[in-house]
Amino acid sequence: MQLYLQYRMDTERIQEQYRKTQEIALSNQQQKHQNITNNAITTKKNKYQIILLKTSLLSKILLFLQKQKNLI
Repeated sequence: MQLYLQYRMDTERIQEQYRKTQEIALSNQQQKHQNITNNAITTKKNKYQIILLKTSLLSKILLFLQKQKNLI
């Protein structure tokens, strides 16, 4: 009887450890997907900022050239 009780306790302990391990694995997987999503969003924002900077620079160059043309 004692062996059976020990077996039951060990089995329950192992099952609980397995359940916790599965929860951690799921949480890690969800975090990984969230990180991938966040990185994609950041990349898009960075590309947009680069486009804005290039557009601003081009506008300033065109304005400068227009002023130079008016001086001639």
